[in-house]
Amino acid sequence: MTLTDAYSNGILSKEIPTELGRLQALERMLDPVAHEALDSLCPAPDWECLDMGAGAGSIAYWLAERCPSGRVVAADIDPRHIDAERAAPLEVAAMDLTVEDFPGNSFDLVHTRAMLAHLPQRDELVRKAASWVRPGGHLVVGEFYILPLDDAHPALRTGVRTLAQLMGGQGTDVYWARRIPALLKEIGLTGIQVRLTPLTIGIGDPVDEFWRRSFEQYLPILRRRGAVSRATLDELTKMLDDSSAADLCWFFVTASGRAPEPPAATS
Repeated sequence: MTLTDAYSNGILSKEIPTELGRLQALERMLDPVAHEALDSLCPAPDWECLDMGAGAGSIAYWLAERCPSGRVVAADIDPRHIDAERAAPLEVAAMDLTVEDFPGNSFDLVHTRAMLAHLPQRDELVRKAASWVRPGGHLVVGEFYILPLDDAHPALRTGVRTLAQLMGGQGTDVYWARRIPALLKEIGLTGIQVRLTPLTIGIGDPVDEFWRRSFEQYLPILRRRGAVSRATLDELTKMLDDSSAADLCWFFVTASGRAPEPPAATS
């Protein structure tokens, strides 16, 4: 499966009318996490940056504000929601990164969030992304990780498991995030840092808003496919609407590493 298949024809397609709202809810939920991780790298005003799978553009905009004399490329298979005129250093690129490439050592920072787990080529793409980072530059990868659901609210357990199966059918691996730190180490990055952000349903926004919007988008697909009973879907909708249950079922994993610099020349 290519990026085109997963993001143009699947359940994450921007042709779906609710997808922009879902992406913006994801930004409200996860932008503070990304800001903290990226701020810790102390971006310089002249950095050249790549945001892979830029979505609705919030991280690309944030980087453009911090690197006004540099370059920020917002790459997405379908960048229709990104405003190229928002900031001077911003470039918007419509790219399928599973088949297209950048020259090696192109960027001081490469960032990607909630994209790679949806693609079978995820490990290969991390290696490609690392090759685009200049010596001394940084790669930041963020993905969801689903926790065991055996003790979850029954409707949530069924809904999330069915959703994971639905997404798995288009190439998603909801458990891949635990491999990211090891993968960054295998590639040869140094100074690896890992942040875990708990995402608890049922204790208020912005997490509840994101999951409500996500399930509103996915439930019609589940209904059409007969994947779960109508009673379970109704119970899940009620749980999300009235916060009748709270459950910690996901973490967001943010891992970063630095491309090694060549050893200093000796006299």
